[in-house]
Amino acid sequence: MANTPGPHYFLAPPNVRFRPTWYLPLLTNIMKILTTILRRYKAPISLLKAFSCAKDDFEPDCIHLKPLSGVYYIMHLLDQPR
Repeated sequence: MANTPGPHYFLAPPNVRFRPTWYLPLLTNIMKILTTILRRYKAPISLLKAFSCAKDDFEPDCIHLKPLSGVYYIMHLLDQPR
């Protein structure tokens, strides 16, 4: 965490998603861009670790998590060190 006065924020990174089809191949680039921007501007924002999931964790639309996977996602966010 940055040693700046005032509030510090945490940003949940984009999750794995299988639709649209271009999203998954570009996810690594999206994360690199976010990291670069946050470092460049020394924003009081920390990226949380990505949540990994499999295709069967999603509803048939391949976008939304199934209820139990959604619970695991929330637990993942809350369990990360601050």
